[in-house]
Amino acid sequence: MIRKIKLMKQLFTTIGRGIFLLFALTAGAQPEQEKILKVGIYEYPPFVMIDGEDFHGFDIDYIETIGLEMGKSVRYSLYKSSNSALKALKNGEVELAIGGLSVTESREEALDFSHSYYQSGLSIMVNRDNIPFFKSLVHALRDRAIFYTFATFLLFIILSGVVFWLCERKFMVNHKSGKSGIGQGMWLSYATATTIGYGDVAPRTPLGKLFTIPISLIGFIVIGSISGLVSSLMTMEQLSQYVLDVSDLKGKRVAYKGDTASEERIINHYAPTFKFEARRVESAQKAFDLLKSGNVDAFIHDAPLLLHHANGKGAGDLHVVGKMFENQIYAIAFRMDSDMQETIKRIQLKLQQRGLLDKLKPRYGI
Repeated sequence: MIRKIKLMKQLFTTIGRGIFLLFALTAGAQPEQEKILKVGIYEYPPFVMIDGEDFHGFDIDYIETIGLEMGKSVRYSLYKSSNSALKALKNGEVELAIGGLSVTESREEALDFSHSYYQSGLSIMVNRDNIPFFKSLVHALRDRAIFYTFATFLLFIILSGVVFWLCERKFMVNHKSGKSGIGQGMWLSYATATTIGYGDVAPRTPLGKLFTIPISLIGFIVIGSISGLVSSLMTMEQLSQYVLDVSDLKGKRVAYKGDTASEERIINHYAPTFKFEARRVESAQKAFDLLKSGNVDAFIHDAPLLLHHANGKGAGDLHVVGKMFENQIYAIAFRMDSDMQETIKRIQLKLQQRGLLDKLKPRYGI
């Protein structure tokens, strides 16, 4: 009997030790798991940039600092696009998603978001190549204002030629007939108005000499007007090739990146409103290449990415023009049932007070 009792004690002791050891192992493993912050990202310069197997950028620095405040290391999962990263978040593959994610009404219905950490919007990028001089000149000379100015000047030369003939005909030995005399008078009028003054013909009567004064003055005005008008029209022709605002996109070929929060807005609102041809591209780099080659006239995309490229690889070739429109805010995305949202929001406010965001913006040219 005593032996049975001892055996039962040993059995309970062994079971107890096993339960304790199992609890200790479980308790020891759990904190290690809790020290990792699983984050879904996608390539989106300058917020997320890939260098081999390393990630860097505005959002990488930001989330790393948040993870440090939480006492966690960040583990990244890379996805092809923002939509695929958000889909992975919904499926529980990651705990949060980041990378220049715009907060939209449709996304708010399925996800929660942190405080906004960046105010963004759409901008326009163009490649400003001057059109050839002679092409500008031909377009300018086809303008109606130029035609009417030349016609008026020709009529003025004809009328003043008649007046010169009437004043000088007794000295025109070889041009006493009306037809040839008027032609000689027109040549005198033209030479006077344009100040060419070849010296082959000149007024000899007092009345003819007196008449050269208003002709020369009118000539200065007309010639100056024609020169200024042609120059102005050529300048306008040059400027008409440039896009300075979204309203200048009419009739132009405009690239936009697919699979973004602004895609639907560009297709359904901006393209039909401003009457431009919208061309979908798979990547921003493809749009940059199309701009440089002249296959598109403009690229509409999120302002930070365009500014980063214009201040970096595209400097001197590509330019961001006009004011930012279609304002957006960037934030960290969570699942609806996430228990870390409030913690991260408090950390965000702390980091904002420290001025972290103001330090990151100039670092990445945004």
